[in-house]
Amino acid sequence: MISESDGAVDFFEPAELFSGRTKGVGTGYRRFVSLQAAVAFSIENMPSQQLNGAAIETIDTRYAGQEIRALYERPDFPRGPAER
Repeated sequence: MISESDGAVDFFEPAELFSGRTKGVGTGYRRFVSLQAAVAFSIENMPSQQLNGAAIETIDTRYAGQEIRALYERPDFPRGPAER
């Protein structure tokens, strides 16, 4: 799990979302201009079951399942509109 003590996260680096299928529905693979956009899309548009099987990758980091939610809940998560 990610915490504030884990250091800074670059929410503006490019990211890729990989998600499994839940009852025949899934996004599969999607590229985003920023980690912020990928995290916001995941939390705001994916069912929780699908989120549990999802992963977001940046250049050097992979976030899975509840780590994605932890990013969204960080106090430093950018809350403005996300470019997708």
